[in-house]
Amino acid sequence: MNKRKRELKIPELPLELWAMVGEVGGPEVWLVLIRSIPDMGRYSLRKSTQKKMKTKFGKWDIFKKEGKIITKTYRLPNGKIHREDGPASIYYYLNGNKWEELWFKDDKRHRNDGPAYIKYYENGNKKEERWYTGGKKHREDEPASIHYYCNGNKTAERWFKDDKRHREDDPAMIKYYKNGNKMKEWWYKNGKRMTMRVIGRYQ
Repeated sequence: MNKRKRELKIPELPLELWAMVGEVGGPEVWLVLIRSIPDMGRYSLRKSTQKKMKTKFGKWDIFKKEGKIITKTYRLPNGKIHREDGPASIYYYLNGNKWEELWFKDDKRHRNDGPAYIKYYENGNKKEERWYTGGKKHREDEPASIHYYCNGNKTAERWFKDDKRHREDDPAMIKYYKNGNKMKEWWYKNGKRMTMRVIGRYQ
């Protein structure tokens, strides 16, 4: 016997889940995310409801909540995410500040002159930066992933080569205390962990 699915009106999702929906797109993503929310049960959204949640303006796909833009994605006519002169996907906090910026080339994260992924705290300070080349984490002679505390100091640095943690003769991952002092160091070669060293306690 076929069970009749209950119709769910547009839910009051946490901002993180709204952004995930905007990033991935598609009805099936909604089902996955909704099922992951406690006490909501198994619901589905009708296509008519989904269409109301997404509108198009030129080549930008725009998602809104409470009348405010929370994410917009730039696409080519063939549907691929791509932009030459700036981030192809931008996500916003409800206060209007940017949450995430992503650079894409032919549907792959890519940027030649800076990080292809930037994440911000709600106050506008940077939280994370990642460098991508052709969809892979990669950066020559510098960390390809950097995380920051709210005060601007680094949380961690990670070196990647062709999407694998790697660094010659120096640690490929360094974690810091909030005051800027080093906490731990890890050595990796071609994605394989070699050794780890604890620097010291928080001071």
